[in-house]
Amino acid sequence: MTWGVLFPYGSGDYSPEAAQFVSYEEKIERHFNEVLTDEERAEYDDWVVKFRSRVGEKYFSKGAVFEDFEKPTQLVLPRTPKNLASLFFVVRGFTVVEAALKEIIERLEPSTHQFWSVDVQLPRGKKPAKDYFFMVIGQHLDAFLPEKSNPEAWNDAGLRYLVASTKKKGLQ
Repeated sequence: MTWGVLFPYGSGDYSPEAAQFVSYEEKIERHFNEVLTDEERAEYDDWVVKFRSRVGEKYFSKGAVFEDFEKPTQLVLPRTPKNLASLFFVVRGFTVVEAALKEIIERLEPSTHQFWSVDVQLPRGKKPAKDYFFMVIGQHLDAFLPEKSNPEAWNDAGLRYLVASTKKKGLQ
């Protein structure tokens, strides 16, 4: 299955403002300090920031396997969205999907993506009506061919292409 995602700018139902992981960086730091050997820590110049960066890179590496300490499991939203989307993005590009969408994706692309449960917390101790999962996209495809596309429909942004406004005449 091929599907495209346009990452939102700003905040809203598809990108909740100021979402925060609970205890995620602490789990990584604890693993660095208490589980890694001196030799393993030396690979990161004894600097937890380099280790955290390596963990973050895994989320964009094909076929990466995640250990429990590398998986955030709680997400706090400081504001209650009017209508939290079935797929939304949070800090550092993490993708979150509701259970029904997860089932559809797994049925259409079995064993391609990784999911794990996330406890989404809203203000005043409330929880969303749906269950949500973190999703690590297991296969990224770039099928865009600039030479076969209307040059008015996209912009070259260096390492990526951006959709041009669809309000131009002839692009609707």
